[in-house]
Amino acid sequence: MKFLEKLESRERLFLLGGLLFLIVILIVFGGKGLRRLQTGIGTKVTSQYESLQTLQRLKNQILGMGPSQKVSDKSIFFTKVNGFLEKHNLKTVSINENEKGNKNEKRYRVVVRLQSVLMPNLLNFLHDIEFERSMKISVELLRIRRSISKKQVYDVNVTVSTPGGI
Repeated sequence: MKFLEKLESRERLFLLGGLLFLIVILIVFGGKGLRRLQTGIGTKVTSQYESLQTLQRLKNQILGMGPSQKVSDKSIFFTKVNGFLEKHNLKTVSINENEKGNKNEKRYRVVVRLQSVLMPNLLNFLHDIEFERSMKISVELLRIRRSISKKQVYDVNVTVSTPGGI
C-alpha cells in the first residue's frame, strides 16, 4: 500500500469512500440478481410441481377407468363410431367397414376418410374414441394432411378398430 502513503489524507479518504461506494453498489446489484434467479427457480419448481400433480391426476383417472367390455356385435361398434362422427360434426367422404377372424375371435375395423376437418373437432373425436368406457375401441391408424383449399383445415384418414377376442 505504498501508493496510499504517497497520497494526502483527503485523497486517501476520497479514494476509500469511492471504493466503499463501489462495493455497496456491487452488493446491491448482486443481491438483486441473486433474488431474481431465486424467484425464477422458485417459479419453475412450482410449475413443474403443478405439472406433476396434473400427470398424477390423469394417471389416476386412467387407472380408475373400469374394465371395458369387448365388442360382441358389429352393429353396436359401427353405430358407436358413427355417433362420434355425428357428435363432432365430421362429414365423411367414405367409410369402409370390415371384420376379421373366426367366431371366437372377431376384430372389427372402420376406415373413415374425412375432408375439411377442423383440428379441434378431430381432437375431440379422437379423445372420445380412445377414452370410450363402454367398449374397447381405439385408433389404429391416423393420417393427417393439410387441405389444399384452406389453411386451418385438414384431410384425415382414421382407422378405428377393436382388439381381437370376444
